[in-house]
Amino acid sequence: VDHRMHMNTVFARTLAAGRAAVRAAYPDARVGFDGPLGAGGYNGYDLWKLAQAMDLWGAYPYNWEFYEAPRSFCEQGYYGGVWFGGYPDCRYPFHNWPWTIILGGMDSAWWFCSYGGGPFEALAPDFRPYSDFLRVVKEVRRLKSGVGKLILHANREGEPVAIYYSPESEYARMAYGKPAGAMSPRAVLAAARLEWRLVAVPLIRNGGLDGIRGLVPA
Repeated sequence: VDHRMHMNTVFARTLAAGRAAVRAAYPDARVGFDGPLGAGGYNGYDLWKLAQAMDLWGAYPYNWEFYEAPRSFCEQGYYGGVWFGGYPDCRYPFHNWPWTIILGGMDSAWWFCSYGGGPFEALAPDFRPYSDFLRVVKEVRRLKSGVGKLILHANREGEPVAIYYSPESEYARMAYGKPAGAMSPRAVLAAARLEWRLVAVPLIRNGGLDGIRGLVPA
């Protein structure tokens, strides 16, 4: 556990150093990384530490923790997006994904890939757009006008419920296991149709539980 926590700290510090270097030349730049492979114990990250080190978030479709972390831990001004489209696990219908991404807390949807690299490309060999991609473009246009634009600029008001975010707990669960058939905290809250946010130890120490009526362990 100590080794993994040290790795998380080194990675976050590396990103912070990179952001400082970029901003020395471009003060308003948003810096981060994309393509995280989940937030579990084997390939995970300390999302609280990352939130202090970067303000550009890029995730894959089912990395739900990377939707939750910026909206829970970051100040205003971060930029987040999710890759979708040409991935085997990115299920139909594709045109729903921009809405899922925006309602999940991100502010942009990124299509992979344009051509020549995925099972569901945007363009045919003669550069005509495929019908699935055209439907996605239609939904993006809807998002950028009318009710979609309202959603993009609205303040999110969730339920007074939080999930206690703890990488240490994740590593302990890997070591000791969990009861068979146990539901994840996200599954329980989603089944109850509740909104939630993440809280980490530094937030809790600084009043991060003010207004929270229910705290669910990770």
